[in-house]
Amino acid sequence: MNYIDYIEKRKHGTVAFPIQYYYVDKTHPRYVMNAHWHQEFEIIRVLSGSFTVYLNNSKFNLTQGDILFVGCGCLHRGQPTDCVYECIVVDLKMLLTKNDSITNHYIFQITDSQVSIKNIFIPKECELYKTLTELFVLMNNPKSYYELSVYALIFSVISQIYSNGYTSSLNCAQSNRQVELVRFVLDWINQNLKEEINSKKLSQISNLNFNYLCKIFKNFTGQTITQYVNEQRIENACYDIIEKNKTITEAAFGNGFNDLSYFTKIFKRYKGMSPREFKSLKKQHKEIILLRKS
Repeated sequence: MNYIDYIEKRKHGTVAFPIQYYYVDKTHPRYVMNAHWHQEFEIIRVLSGSFTVYLNNSKFNLTQGDILFVGCGCLHRGQPTDCVYECIVVDLKMLLTKNDSITNHYIFQITDSQVSIKNIFIPKECELYKTLTELFVLMNNPKSYYELSVYALIFSVISQIYSNGYTSSLNCAQSNRQVELVRFVLDWINQNLKEEINSKKLSQISNLNFNYLCKIFKNFTGQTITQYVNEQRIENACYDIIEKNKTITEAAFGNGFNDLSYFTKIFKRYKGMSPREFKSLKKQHKEIILLRKS
C-alpha cells in the first residue's frame, strides 16, 4: 500500500487481524512523523536516540525505553533525533464481542475517548511496561499462532490500564473544536494534493479567515500549510519514483508540481539530495537488501 497515504485512509494489518507493527529508522520513508490522526489506538516505543512527540498540543520528550500511548482520534506528530522507534497500531474495536457487554463497555470508553490514558511509561516502572515489551517482541518476531498471544496481551494491557489507574488528562491547551478543524483540513489537503491548493480554497472549506487558519494549523502541526503540502507532495513523488518506477518528471507533474526546477529545489530542501541522487541511493539500498536475503 502507498506508504504516504494520509493515515486516516491507511489500513493497518488485515481485516482478520487489524494490528500492524512498524519498525522505523532513518531509512524508513516516514522517519519524521508528520501531523496525522487515526481512529486506531497506537503504542510507540523508543529503541534508541530521542523522539519529541506532540499529542494534540501536548509535548512529550521520549528517550530510549520510553513507551507512549496515542489515543484514538488524537492528532499527533513527532521529530526523531538519531532515533530508532517502533509502533503498534491496533483497532481496539476488533475486540468487541456480541455477548460481552462488560468488555465492550471498557473498550468503548477508550475508542470513544471517554477515558484519557496515562501517556508515557518509564522502563521497568510497572508490570504494564513488561506486558507492553512482550507485545512488541512478539509483533516483531511473529511465530506460529502468535495472533492468539497478541490478543491475550492486548486484553491484558487494557485490564492493567484500568486496574492500576493509569489514566490522566491530555492537558490540551486548545479546544476540541480546533483539533477537529485541523484534522478536517489535513484530510482535505491529502485528498487534493494533486490539485492546486491555495488560500481561497482553504478559507472556503474551513469557513475561516486564512491567516487565522494558518495560525491554528501551525500551532498543531509545527508547519505552515505550504510546508506541509510540499512535504506530502515530495513523499508522494518518492513513492512514485521508487515503488512505481516512474520517471522524475512523471513523479513531479503527477504530484502537483508544474515546474521541474521548482520540484528539484523543494525535493533537495526536504530530502537533502536531488531526486536523481535519491533514486540512485534507494536503488542501491534495495539491491543490498536483496543480497542479504539471498
